[in-house]
Formats: sequence, structure tokens, C-alpha cells
Amino acid sequence: MIHSKRNHNMCLTARGESLGNRTLIEFARCRKDTGFNTFFWDEGKTDQLQIQEELGFCVTNEGAKPRKRDKIVAKECEDRKDMRWTLTPPPPEEEEEEEYVFKIRGDGFKGFDGCIEPQGNEVKTGNGLILGNCTNDDNSWTEEDIGYSTVMFHTRRDPDMCLHAGMRGQPKDGRHMRTIPCDKHNRLQHFEWDGDDIKIKCCDFCVVQQSPKAEIGDTIILKNCTSRDGEGWSYDGID
Repeated sequence: MIHSKRNHNMCLTARGESLGNRTLIEFARCRKDTGFNTFFWDEGKTDQLQIQEELGFCVTNEGAKPRKRDKIVAKECEDRKDMRWTLTPPPPEEEEEEEYVFKIRGDGFKGFDGCIEPQGNEVKTGNGLILGNCTNDDNSWTEEDIGYSTVMFHTRRDPDMCLHAGMRGQPKDGRHMRTIPCDKHNRLQHFEWDGDDIKIKCCDFCVVQQSPKAEIGDTIILKNCTSRDGEGWSYDGID
């Protein structure tokens, strides 16, 4: 029996109760009580696909020569010795690489750990980002490399939401970092990160905490990379 990959309960079947030239071949619900959906493949000899109910009939195309959109029908095997079939297995499914999930942890804060996290532990359009206490694994990120040394940061809570500089307009000193729906064409979501500074790709602004002293709850903003007070950021992978 030849099952459909889309629906394993459907099998290649000769329509009707008797076979003849041009009997239509179609997919129908699989049945074990009939030879109309059982086939014999004469591999290596004629390579014809014969219908088990009547081995004198083979599966072929309707026209004299194969054409796109030809109906598949039964015809006497002797008349269609040129119609051969091969079985091609589908390519093996590629295993998806497990995404590396990490916290964006500040380096060098004195006396505490601080990570970039969504305000109120909530990811939504326009929500601000703060310096959190790194205790909630859901406030983690994944990184997407989009080429040309450019990355985007996706939130773990909602992979369709990304780190975004402000809401609109040009990046500038003090602009708040937010979560916005991901858009590969939006340059306000394009960053460079060498495992230290997180820098917006288009210009010389870095992602930092707002307060020079760094406190839990600080707003995460952009600041000129040459005058920033914040420390760098590092990957902190989670299981």
C-alpha cells in the first residue's frame, strides 16, 4: 500500500469496482479488504507499478507522453512499457539546533548582580527595560545573527518581541530601550555585541543603565559610547 505522507490514512487507489484502461488512480481511505489499493513494484526489471487486483494493469499517466497536470490512470502494462517508476525516499529531516538562551548580565556592578529585563516582567509593545536582579530565567534572551556583524535580541517570553532603541526617530542620548515586535528591516533593532559593549549598529550609542551608580530598577537607555558610565554586558547562559 502507498500511503500519503500528509495523511497516513489515505492510500493510492484505483477508483471503482473493476479495472480497465484509463481507470482513474486517486487517493482514498486505506482499506485492507481490496486489491485496488495494493501495488506490486517490479523493481530492477520493468520498474512498473502494477495493481495487485489485476497485475496486467499498471499505473501510468493519461497522455501518450508525460505532461504536467496529466491524470494518473491504469492502463494495460504491455501498452506502457516506457512508464517506469523509482522510489525516492524523502531527505532526512534536519535537527534544529537548540537556541542558546542567556541573560544579559552587567559586568562590574558592585555588591549585586544586574541583568537587562522587561519592566514588570511583562513583554509587550513599547514596554521599557530595566536593570533587574537576574533571578527570573524567563527574563532571558536569544540572539539572532542577521549578518554583517549584526545581531537582534529576542525575548524568551515572546520570541516575536525584540530589543529596540526607543519607539521611533533617530537614536540619541537618553533614549529608552524597549520591547517592540521584531523586524529585520528596522535598524533600531540592529546591534553589535562583542561580549562586552552592546552598541546600536547605526551609530556610536551603547546600551547602559541610566544611573551611574547602578541600582536595581534603573531604566535601560542609550548613551554615547565614549561618555557612558555603565559597565559592559556579558552572556550568562541558562539551562
